[in-house]
Amino acid sequence: MYDIGVATVHLYMPGGDVPKAVEKMLSPYDSVMAELRSEQPSLANKSWGISINESGELTVTGSLNDDEKAIIAEKLNSNEELVTAVNDFKSNYLKYIKMEPRGWGNYDVNESNFADVFDFREMLESSRSSEEFKATWDYETNWLKLNDNVSAQLRSNASKRK
Repeated sequence: MYDIGVATVHLYMPGGDVPKAVEKMLSPYDSVMAELRSEQPSLANKSWGISINESGELTVTGSLNDDEKAIIAEKLNSNEELVTAVNDFKSNYLKYIKMEPRGWGNYDVNESNFADVFDFREMLESSRSSEEFKATWDYETNWLKLNDNVSAQLRSNASKRK
């Protein structure tokens, strides 16, 4: 029971390691997007996502050509703060999900399929706090929306454990 409690706090609660990692992603992500909008506005507005490969590098997903993906990936990976925060999310998620038999623990997510499950751009864009939420809770990300987004991505992109 203790492990389940620890995992629950670190996966779902605002002070937990997984939500804190997302909180740390937002500012560097916004910086990268501002730079991209300034230098390549058409690219910033296209539909694409951010994933992380097994070696910890950020990758670009979506229906962009290879040159466009390379431009965005270079910008993303040059922001060490963003890369570190995404890696923190991944390592903490994988660590605590092993201890959590319900909720997110019902899905088969591991090192080899992690990149196919989570889109960090979608996660960040959908879990951004409103001004009211930010004023009340002092978080840039709304952990309730974050939990909803993670759950939705799991339902769409991961298989249930047997």
